[in-house]
Amino acid sequence: MIELVDTNDSRAVRNKNNVLGFYDLVIDKKKSEDVHRFMSPAYIQHNPLIANGPDALGKFFGQITKERAKARVVVHKIIAVGDYVFAHVNFLNLFNDDPKDTGIAGVDMYKMDADGKAIEHWDALQFVGTRRTRLHGSHRTCHVRIPTACSELQRERKERVMTYPIIGSGAIGSALAGHFASKGIEVSLANKSRTGVARRDRSQAGLEGKSGHPSRKPPLRTS
Repeated sequence: MIELVDTNDSRAVRNKNNVLGFYDLVIDKKKSEDVHRFMSPAYIQHNPLIANGPDALGKFFGQITKERAKARVVVHKIIAVGDYVFAHVNFLNLFNDDPKDTGIAGVDMYKMDADGKAIEHWDALQFVGTRRTRLHGSHRTCHVRIPTACSELQRERKERVMTYPIIGSGAIGSALAGHFASKGIEVSLANKSRTGVARRDRSQAGLEGKSGHPSRKPPLRTS
């Protein structure tokens, strides 16, 4: 793990340690009841699949870790500056028990309060996949509609459809859809071929016209 923090900034060091403590205790050690040690009562959650507040976050991970004994998080990089902590992570076995699970890559962004507890959170997530699924798999788009009963925040967004690009096999997209559906969240999956990406890669490498990859006309150039 790479840590980027000014060791002379005690506030930043404390905030970094608290975020690492959250990952270790709540997810890895599956003690979701301890989420209040790391999250403020006023915690704002910008991920639309989880309601505001530490209780909702604890319930979310508590359910996952109850169903998935191997669920864990690997922290690759963590940066702490002032009131903010940024973590590059890989969530493993959240939706399956496969020992070869490549997981979900994520960037978590936390704003911390004066007591070193997270008061606000944003994230970006993507399935990692393998080289094979990246080149030959499917590009699935999940259209996730938040039901009105989830939370006050989500009620305000009830007409909004959240779109998540998922790179990987069809089985991965189906697993994610099944997880959302079990929580009462409506999900529809749309397959999209990944061959267009392969064509773009070959075109950029000067391989136009090779078998199975139609050549593209070069852009017009003006002098």
